[in-house]
Amino acid sequence: MLNMIARLLSVLMALQAGLPPLDFSAIQGEKREEYFAAIRAGMDMNYQPMKEIFAEVIDQTLKICDS
Repeated sequence: MLNMIARLLSVLMALQAGLPPLDFSAIQGEKREEYFAAIRAGMDMNYQPMKEIFAEVIDQTLKICDS
């Protein structure tokens, strides 16, 4: 449930920034474990892993929208 709320807030912030709705479909399998590891790192105030994941999500979203 919290994961869905976090993604919803992320999409809302992307829309406010002028981006299209984010596509999180790439966060599956091994990437899903990286995502959860990034959440744990963020709890220790290490935000770099989550920044990298969101950079990938944004890049993927923009590629989809440009096609």
